Amino acid sequence: MGDVVVGDETTRAGDFLGEVLTGLVGLVRANAEWFAETHEVDALHQLRISVRKTRALGTFMDPLTLGDPVLRGANRRLRELARPFGEVRDLDVLMAAVGEAVAPVVEADRGALRESLGRRRGKAAAEAEALLDSLAWQQELDVLQVAATEGQWRRGPAAEESARYVVVHGLDAWWWTLTERWRDLAHLSDSKRHRLRIAAKKMRYLTELTAGLWEPEVGERREAATAAFKLLQDNLGELQDYVAAVEVIRAHGFRATGADPRSVTAAMAGAVAVRSELEAAGPYWR
Repeated sequence: MGDVVVGDETTRAGDFLGEVLTGLVGLVRANAEWFAETHEVDALHQLRISVRKTRALGTFMDPLTLGDPVLRGANRRLRELARPFGEVRDLDVLMAAVGEAVAPVVEADRGALRESLGRRRGKAAAEAEALLDSLAWQQELDVLQVAATEGQWRRGPAAEESARYVVVHGLDAWWWTLTERWRDLAHLSDSKRHRLRIAAKKMRYLTELTAGLWEPEVGERREAATAAFKLLQDNLGELQDYVAAVEVIRAHGFRATGADPRSVTAAMAGAVAVRSELEAAGPYWR
């Protein structure tokens, strides 16, 4: 999204969030065109991020829209449609790790694994490109576009509330979820740690998307919080990348090795430190 949507205490929630969602749908379209034309890895990465931001905002808006079935349905279908983007990106990351000899695979299997991943990557990329040419893809973006600008939720009572009021209460709810999930962080299971990473990523996205609601003095705290959410996401991502890599390696019929204990320790220590920083700073929107 190019320009930050700006609002103040007088801005209606429907107007502000509708404009943010409209901008995101436009960004998804632009990134899809970029990838379709260039097939560049970075284009696909940006497309995936813009889709995830769109879905995160749709989920965040659910209380405001009172579960608008059109918006909720389009958001759910977008998730299913976009799965090939994620697979291609994950394969790119793992192939790079294999090439740099840092992937958790038995050395003797490295060359054959890279070839196997390359074949699957080619098929997944073809699926992604076919999706972008499909009527289903275009229809879902059209539905989201119309829902953002003319949806039934825009005429509901919640849309008349202050944007700040709605965003503050929404961020409160997500913050509570995040703090609940990071309890006993060092001993979380892989699945719970993965859900925590997703929660941190969504908080990062929403703090970015709603940045235009705050005055400069709050904006500095907002920037620090967004950076911290990203760092937490990255540290947890390092741990999740190993789990995901092992799954893919074994799915391709090869032998995985154990994680580097030094990397695991460093990533976990980093995540715990960021959690402490976020707890000490508290919610900037309050």
